[in-house]
Amino acid sequence: MKKLMTIAALIITASMNLFAENLARNGNFEQLIAGKSAEWRIHQYSNETEIKFFADGSENGGYAQMIFPIDNKSAGRMMLSQDVTAAVKSKQKYQLSCKVRGKGFKGVAELILCNDKWAASAGILMGKVPGKWTEFKKIVTMPEFKKQAKLNFNVKRVAKGTIEVTDIKLEKVEN
Repeated sequence: MKKLMTIAALIITASMNLFAENLARNGNFEQLIAGKSAEWRIHQYSNETEIKFFADGSENGGYAQMIFPIDNKSAGRMMLSQDVTAAVKSKQKYQLSCKVRGKGFKGVAELILCNDKWAASAGILMGKVPGKWTEFKKIVTMPEFKKQAKLNFNVKRVAKGTIEVTDIKLEKVEN
């Protein structure tokens, strides 16, 4: 009986993790308004870069496509940002995950949680981006914040080529 109870507890815990609430809104980019993604703010640092959104075409819905045609410092950065202040708590553990694929992409991408004015951040650093949809996942602790917390998908430094992202998730991890 004790063994049966242990197995039942494990199954319940596993199924709770399978159905954890995604605190990131429109993480698969299916909701578009005038060709732009609902819920995500775009930060482009150069007119030479381009971002496109597709409401379908990935394994789980839509995706965002970031294109970096020129390999130089001004063109090699772009970010998607979402305010998650109301959804997260300081020092709480969260699982971050996303799926990415690249086409000739050379650069550094990251999915991070950051606090007030980028004083601290925690997340996933993606160096080499494969050509097929690949999931990146990591449990992080939300940095302490006073006024604002953000979830960012960021291409930083010098980048060239195309990177696509979908299925962005931010899920609370039970302590």
